[in-house]
Formats: sequence, C-alpha cells, structure tokens
Amino acid sequence: TGQQIERAASGRNRGRIPRDPNYGHIGGALSIGANGLTGDLAFPINRFFDLRVGGSGFRFSHTFLEDSTDKSVPFIPVDGNLQIAYGKVQLDCYPLAGHFRVSPMLVLGNYSHGVASVQFQGGKEFDFEDGSFISSPTDPVRGYGRVDFRHTAPGLTVGFNNFTRGYGRFTFPVEIGAFYTGSPTLQIQLQGSTCDATGCFRVQDDPDFQDQINTVKNRINKDLNDYARFVPVLNFGIGYRFGTYGR
Repeated sequence: TGQQIERAASGRNRGRIPRDPNYGHIGGALSIGANGLTGDLAFPINRFFDLRVGGSGFRFSHTFLEDSTDKSVPFIPVDGNLQIAYGKVQLDCYPLAGHFRVSPMLVLGNYSHGVASVQFQGGKEFDFEDGSFISSPTDPVRGYGRVDFRHTAPGLTVGFNNFTRGYGRFTFPVEIGAFYTGSPTLQIQLQGSTCDATGCFRVQDDPDFQDQINTVKNRINKDLNDYARFVPVLNFGIGYRFGTYGR
C-alpha cells in the first residue's frame, strides 16, 4: 500500500497505539495551572499540526483588611473577587513531528475581571490616596473598583507531549506561554457623603474627593499598563487519546 507504519510489536510498547503517520486520535486533556482549570480537545490535521479548542476558568474571593487612620476602627474590610473565564482556539505545530509543540493562540470570549468593594464606616475618618475624609454617619461612603480585560486576545505557548499521536492512551501535557490583552480598563464607582465642620457633601460634589479618585485611577492605570497587559499561561495536566480520527 506504500504506507509505512511503525508498530509496537514487542517490548514495553506491545499492545499500545501504533505510531502511524497517516492517522491520529482525538485527544482530550484536563490541566491545572496559573489560570485555574483548563479543558482541551485536540483534532489531528496531519503529522505536524493539530487544531485544539478549550477554555480556562478560576474564581477567587477574599476579604482584605486595610489599615485605618482612625484608631477606633483599626482595619477597613475590602472584599476582593477575581474571576478568570475564557475560551480559546490553538493551532498546535509539531516542527519535528514529535512531542515538542509551538501553539499560536486566539482567546475568545474573555470574561476575566477583578472587583474590589468597600464601605467606610459612618462617622469615622479614613484615608483615600493623599487625603483624609470623614464618612457620613447617615450616608457612608461605599463603592467598588473593577478591572476588565479585552474579550479577544492573541497569544503564544510552547509545550511538550503530543495530544493526538504516540504510543499509549494517556498523555501528560505541559504548556507555558502568555496572551496579550492590551491595557485593561478600570472603573471606580463610589457614592455616599463625606463630612467636615461645615456639613456633609456627596462625593460626586466634593472636588477634593474627586481629585483623589482621579489620582487613584492614574496610579492604577499605570500599574495595569506596566504589569497586566500579558496574562501568563502555565498548565500541567493529564490527557487521553480517543478513537482513530481520519486516515
């Protein structure tokens, strides 16, 4: 037939999947890593390329205690929530038709975001950036900050272990890389009132408070632009080669 098939006829490869250059297997994998749990499904194109689709997800919530200038309220609770959720399409390229791969990535439907919410205790003094304010006893200052990422992003990973070809059903893929989201977008929404000796004012009408909000936005936006334009990818997993796919 002209086909050259390397068969596992003896030794430790007896009874395992033959390494046939003319066919592959649908490969699935579950991995754990920097972006939580990742699921992948790979389809062989030929000896050098696979098409892989999947997604990653992770959720983390925690209450942080920030120092307060008011000694009667030593800490200010800040509720933080981080969610990573995105789908992806990758083209796995095996330059040596072996286990090493280079994989261009396109992230689709990236709904990753981070949220921090806070409420300053009414009647108590608090620091906000470079200013000190007193939260209204009847209309305390509260609100949130939110960071969102671009929904579509390109990326690149490198990895080891062939999803669709090789001896045996089980695989143990390793992958490292990153995808580029550009500069994330920051929202800060605060409401309530601050008070001084002359009375209480809504934060929207307090120019000093608005100046501090703008200072916070500029500082965080600079940090995001410096450190959060790339999202790392680091996965370790276990996979399985299913039935024969194509000839």
